[in-house]
Amino acid sequence: MHVLDNGLRILHLPDRSARVTALQLWLSVGSGDESLAESGLAHLHEHMLFKGTRRRGVGEIARAVEGAGGDVNAWTSYDETVYHLVLPSRELGLGLDVLADAAQFSIFDAGELGRETEVVLEEIRRAADSPAHRAQELLFEGVYGGHPYGRQILGSVESVSGFGRDDLLAFFNRHYTPNRALLVISGGGDPDETLALAEEHFGSWDRVGAARADLPLFSPPRPAGQVIGLPCTEAHLDLAMLGPSASDEAAVAADLLAMIVGQGESSRLARGVKRGQGLANEVVGYAFTPRGPGVMLFGATCPPERLLDTARALARELRRVSQDGVSAGELARARQMIESDLLFQAETVQGRARKAGYYVNLFDDPDWEQEYLSRLAAVTPGGLAEAAARLLDPSHISAVAAVPEDLAGQLSGEALLEAARAGSDHRSSARRGSAGEATDLIRRELDGDATLLIRIDRGAPLASARAVVLGGLRGETAETNGFHHLAARLLTRGTGSRSGDALAEAVESLGGGLSGFSGRNSLGLRGEFLASAFPDGLGLLAECLLDPAFSAPEVAREQERTLEAIRHRDDEPSRRAFRLFEETQYSVHPFGMDVLGTAESVGRLDPAFLREEYAAAVLSRPLVLSVVGDVDPDAVAAQVERLLGGRDSQAAAPPDPPAEPPRDARREGRLTLDRQQSHVILGFEGASFRDPDRYALDVLAAVLGGQGGRLFLDLRDRQSLAYAVSAFSLEAYDPGYFALYIGCAPDKTDTAIGGLESHVERLTREAVPDDELEAVKRYLAGAHEIGRQRMSTRAGQLAFDVLYDLGPDNSERYSERILAVTADEVLAAAQRRFALDRATLAVLGPAK
Repeated sequence: MHVLDNGLRILHLPDRSARVTALQLWLSVGSGDESLAESGLAHLHEHMLFKGTRRRGVGEIARAVEGAGGDVNAWTSYDETVYHLVLPSRELGLGLDVLADAAQFSIFDAGELGRETEVVLEEIRRAADSPAHRAQELLFEGVYGGHPYGRQILGSVESVSGFGRDDLLAFFNRHYTPNRALLVISGGGDPDETLALAEEHFGSWDRVGAARADLPLFSPPRPAGQVIGLPCTEAHLDLAMLGPSASDEAAVAADLLAMIVGQGESSRLARGVKRGQGLANEVVGYAFTPRGPGVMLFGATCPPERLLDTARALARELRRVSQDGVSAGELARARQMIESDLLFQAETVQGRARKAGYYVNLFDDPDWEQEYLSRLAAVTPGGLAEAAARLLDPSHISAVAAVPEDLAGQLSGEALLEAARAGSDHRSSARRGSAGEATDLIRRELDGDATLLIRIDRGAPLASARAVVLGGLRGETAETNGFHHLAARLLTRGTGSRSGDALAEAVESLGGGLSGFSGRNSLGLRGEFLASAFPDGLGLLAECLLDPAFSAPEVAREQERTLEAIRHRDDEPSRRAFRLFEETQYSVHPFGMDVLGTAESVGRLDPAFLREEYAAAVLSRPLVLSVVGDVDPDAVAAQVERLLGGRDSQAAAPPDPPAEPPRDARREGRLTLDRQQSHVILGFEGASFRDPDRYALDVLAAVLGGQGGRLFLDLRDRQSLAYAVSAFSLEAYDPGYFALYIGCAPDKTDTAIGGLESHVERLTREAVPDDELEAVKRYLAGAHEIGRQRMSTRAGQLAFDVLYDLGPDNSERYSERILAVTADEVLAAAQRRFALDRATLAVLGPAK
């Protein structure tokens, strides 16, 4: 690590083989450094730093980066604010210039601050509409009391509304100084040249600031319970106890305990509360270990009538671990999962930058991971049991639940806390102990109409696999709606020779992940494993694919979870708005149905039907299996031939669904929900995978969306209509859709609709200017390359490209095809697709 004369630290993580470079500027200031009167200022700076400098106007930073094929973003936490770019390695100089310009010369224009304040207020309102967010927010307030960690990172409507330019500048001048900054460069070329270029851009940063102040002294408030009524249909429960800070010796034990208790399908909560007792729809546990005092948090979503029972059950599991300890097997699995997570995080340049930045920001040591791994290896079952007795004592528990408004008066915080503490009375009888991308494709056609595809990548000791067949939503009818989703959930919940719990333990003991998936067009399995464990992981994948049990108890549990999700769709307004749009967009095609199914159709999916339909819809369909990673191709091919070569397949493609009739009128769907925001979607018929318009539509979506896009600059930045605006083109096996989205205050709905329509209409009459078009194409090409860093991404793309008969090099040629799109092709595509009198409009929000 190099330190400039002005105190700025520079950390370069060279990787000459990387096609992209990540730049991250870490500022040692977060919401934890704010006073009560400053609540939300760190986050507001995150929004404002790219909003104009002495050299660049509003939007020019995003346009410059995206025009070079890169991406720009930022985040704020309790302990840091980070500004980051990912861009082609050849654009390193541009990236450094942009970051240095923003950090030193942002102007914080008063008018722009006013507009961005409105955007942040929309973000706060959006968060307030999320029951899960509100529950956790209230929990932190209760656990931390008046400590800065007890306040919202976003700030409140009251605090953010009151900030002026002088407040922003005072905070900036105090905290945004080079001696409190760290520049991380991941990727790039020659270290000396990279360092010289960084010093050229940041060496003149001469603002002097004081060292970071210590966090305020923390006096834990008395544990309490709280129940809040929100417009939701599902209960969101969070339980918490104070935990260690990141530097505490107990932090490693906290991570292990969170993994054992609440992460993964073999965790205590998943086995006991979710599947064993069937109380919760989802469970989770994690250790929040920041710079200051941490939190052990365990949560669940459940039907409201099961809330108190779920609280008792969660606390009971915590008590069991705190009194009985954990087994050596559980410790080994948790250790393996943490180690593999660290490996997967380092698969991309931005992942490596984020890890190193975190280590330096908190520990002043870019190699802290080695110390962490040493501590991890030294943990014994006995030592973890002692840590559990300290960290998981439910007598110190705080509890918060968000429930439907009509039930809030029937459930008190005291009753919730009493339920959690009643669960803690359990007594146990005994204590138990840079990736380089390969270009050569190996392809094998196997018996049973199965295709094997292998690409070797020695960049990391990892390997990923995808097994896919045609299916998904397009293969369903109203009677079978939800089959593929339910089947995908059940693929890893037991086979003919293993129970679901045994299977989860086997997967997690390999330090990997295995999960089923389904969507609009396909169904399959994805697996990610350490290279050393890949043969065993591949064997488990084949076992799940060919011999899923669909046992009655597991089917009943997953059915109930799906039915719960269907009942609670309105709890996430933006997601419900897109369902409204799809229901309105498609009149006969199955894409108008919900991938979850309906209560009626899911209720019909019994084990016998699932086995019969799976045999017809999956086992007798052409299969594609892709493998990308650090593998021996001959060994993989031999193993796959042995596992899948005898598969009995009729090679029957699924029947084509009914086609949508030609559109001759505009369609509108409206749904009234009592929320703080309205959600508006304006859309048109989109492209299929083989449609030549698909690349022009991607360009049009980028012209409108993104931080440098027209919607962002006009509707968000200039008019302050919304926090969230976007545009995207969704291709599918059959025609998908092109959609524009905005979430806004209800009284701005009509203005927002008019704004979306005006931008669409402009694209049908004016060609996109050459400079804007070239910038957008470079952005799409760069984003595609950035996204292909992970082996799992490339394995998925390869499998789908062959399954959909697009060619195994289809995804590799995406950038080439995007860069070849012309302005005339973009204009022609807009004119063919964007007829407002044949559009679909969906509006979800409160009644006027």
